[in-house]
Formats: sequence, structure tokens, C-alpha cells
Amino acid sequence: GMSKFSVLLICRVLIDSARPSCCSMMDAITVQSLADRKRYGEERLYGAYSWAVVGVALGAIMDKFGPRAMHVCIPFAALGVGVAVVSVGAPPVKQPSPATSAEISSAAGAALGSAAVPERGSVRVVDLLRNYVSSASKVAFFVYAITLGFGMALVENLLFLYFREQHASYFVCGLSVLVTVIFEIPLFSRSKDLLARFGARGCLIIAGPLL
Repeated sequence: GMSKFSVLLICRVLIDSARPSCCSMMDAITVQSLADRKRYGEERLYGAYSWAVVGVALGAIMDKFGPRAMHVCIPFAALGVGVAVVSVGAPPVKQPSPATSAEISSAAGAALGSAAVPERGSVRVVDLLRNYVSSASKVAFFVYAITLGFGMALVENLLFLYFREQHASYFVCGLSVLVTVIFEIPLFSRSKDLLARFGARGCLIIAGPLL
């Protein structure tokens, strides 16, 4: 049969291939559902609370019942997420005002380098890709996002392994999640004020060196 390493490798590749797109879609749906998009950080705050509680609780459960307890917890967590999504339903469809539609069309036309905006569904992928590299700030953003993803993946995957090599309990690993959340809470709770003061670009510039 297949070795445990091969099984875990396949599972890891499948999970990490699907997770970015799922997270992006969930973020987009959440932002679309908010009346004030600048309050997204406050919505994200509740995710930080639950992440801390689940991290500590799961660490204690794994210490008592072993790592396989996670295989029992994951289906229940998936079921809870599914129930929550079905209960909330689809985000409301926002109808932009004529002025807003005109601004969007004008901005899209400028971004694609044409006077007229193509009809919906007719924008070519190559035009979008060209737009992504049309300015230094856009290229810098994607480099920033990719670099951040590499760093987070290394920390997320290797930190717990390092703790285990130091004979730390699973509960201590859960406490490390709590420490992370402690730093996130004030940022998420004041996110609207931070965006108003520094703007999205300013927040990224400040956060980059810190991460």
C-alpha cells in the first residue's frame, strides 16, 4: 500500500490547491453582504475569536484523545459551516445607481486601455492579465501577496512541527494560535479607523515589514 507520507502529501496538495480559491470566494461573499465594506475587519474579528477558541480546545482534545480526534472534529466543523452558509443565504444583489454604473464603465475602459468597455463576458483573459501588470503598484501588490503567502505557508506548516520536536503538547500549539489572535483583535476591531486614516495602500505598506 501507499506510505503515510504519500497519503499526507496527496491530501496536502489537494487541500492547499482548493483552499485559496475557497477563502477568496468566502471573503468576496462576505464583503458583498456588508452594507459598509470598510467594516469587513469587524466581521473578521468574530472569526479571530472562534479561531482562538477552537485552536485551544482542539489542542486539549488532541492531548487527551490523540491526533486522530481531529478527524472526528473536522466533519462536524464542515457541517457547521455548511449550515451557517445555508442559513445566511446568498448575499443581496446590490443595484448600482446610474452614476455609479457610469463611473465603473469609465474606470474599466481606462483600465483596459480602450475608450469603450466590452460587453459583459467579452473581456479577454489576456486583457485582464495585461491590466494586472500595467503599473508598478499593481505588480508590487501581487509580489507582496505571493511573498506573504509563501511566508504564511512556511510558518503555518513548520511552526507546529518545531513545537513538537521540542516535545511541546498539542495544547501549547493551540496556545500559539491564541497568541496570534491576541495581536489580531485590536487590528480587526479598529480596521475601519485604520482604513480611514491610512487607506488600503498605507495599511499594506505598514503591515508588510511587520509580517
